Amino acid sequence: MLKILLFLLFLCVAYPVMAEDMNLYETKVTIDATGKNAAQARENALTQANRKALYAVVDRISTNDGVKILDDLNDNQILNFIQEVSVVSEKVNENQYNAVLLMTINAPVLKAYLAEKDIPMTVMKETHVLIIPVYRESETSSPLLWEETNPWYQAWLENKIDREQTTILPIPNQSDNRNILTAEDALKLNSMSLSAIRNINNNQELFVADALKSSDSLHLELKSPQAGTILSKIYEGNNDNLMLAAIQDIKSAVIKHLQKQTFNENNELNHLTIVFNYPQLRDWLALQQTVKKIPNIQKTTTDAFANHRAQLSLEFTGELQTLLNSFAAQGFSLKDNGNFYQAERITQ
Repeated sequence: MLKILLFLLFLCVAYPVMAEDMNLYETKVTIDATGKNAAQARENALTQANRKALYAVVDRISTNDGVKILDDLNDNQILNFIQEVSVVSEKVNENQYNAVLLMTINAPVLKAYLAEKDIPMTVMKETHVLIIPVYRESETSSPLLWEETNPWYQAWLENKIDREQTTILPIPNQSDNRNILTAEDALKLNSMSLSAIRNINNNQELFVADALKSSDSLHLELKSPQAGTILSKIYEGNNDNLMLAAIQDIKSAVIKHLQKQTFNENNELNHLTIVFNYPQLRDWLALQQTVKKIPNIQKTTTDAFANHRAQLSLEFTGELQTLLNSFAAQGFSLKDNGNFYQAERITQ
């Protein structure tokens, strides 16, 4: 098992490093297990917690395929991914152990494992989201947003995520926002109002969280102005915990939605034409080798090749600037020339 762990750590060298919020690798886990005695119950609970934590983190940062491959890991292998465990609360009796644990997954080991299995990571470099919490006391009552009597807004204030690179916050209750957006506008996904809100709030992602209260349930609908409804759920019961449960589901749904969006953007094929006036054949061969070394280039076609001039068509994934940086790292600059990019050797 130690050899497996060392191998995974070695693979980290080849895995792309991203600036990301390490809180993405933390998760709270609730467990309840029994055993022939208290010690055995605790051991059983920790085994459950390790797997539950790893599944939760992979579900957050990767695709469904990433979650599925965890089924092939045994309990000892799962243990290799656990970096830290701290007890939030626990209760022990003769043969039962239940607790809330804060688990931290070892990010380098996990990323190396996903890379080895060719599983993509979809975690965003930064996540900044504004939630617009609209509340209705009944189907016939007027919707609330900025009013002090909106308990849904207050619940978000008390349960927001506000970290360096991950923020999921209720829209600020300030005059600029109040003058532009009403609860009715939010429910209708009024494009003019929501566009204006984005402009004055640094173009953060917006989601409308519509909470409709009835006598014995809370009806939730989470909407994106671009994608429409991304979460619809009914929470049965009549207590304050319904809103907390809804908030947790919204946070997960928002991250999943943005992960999918980022994944699609990163894997969308883009096209680029390169023209290279090469002084010597070895320069042309060097450019060919450079193209082979850049991993996000999916396809290369030589459109023309004569008189020390070559024209290439590339299909690549990811951002153009990332591609340009990759060429520069291999000794070639690509300069925008309108309909094509001119390649030149970088001289020292």
